[in-house]
Amino acid sequence: MKNRLLIIDNIEERTLKFVQLNVDSEPLIAIGFGLHGEVLDKVLDHLKIPFEKKTLMDGKDHAAPKGNFYKVTGMGNAFISGDELTLHNIPSIGYGLGLDIEHLEYIKPCLNGYKLNII
Repeated sequence: MKNRLLIIDNIEERTLKFVQLNVDSEPLIAIGFGLHGEVLDKVLDHLKIPFEKKTLMDGKDHAAPKGNFYKVTGMGNAFISGDELTLHNIPSIGYGLGLDIEHLEYIKPCLNGYKLNII
């Protein structure tokens, strides 16, 4: 099965943010440092996907939650320790999105061997 986990920062033993999105209708979860908007900006830049910026509820300009080639479905906090990936359903203030369980069920088998915990 195709890997659907993209880690965009050095993440071991740190609290992070996750962004769940569909890219060209393929589900992906991206994990990195910063605000959710910063993680989304980084993953779209990494994948070379053009995006428009939008002023979010927190007053910052970041990628819009939907573009021509992607759509964000969920966000929250993450923690990785060893082979365990823990996702916390703490919604993004800027985007007003929390964990998308349906999206997560689809990509669960494709997480690079991480054991998944949801809080």
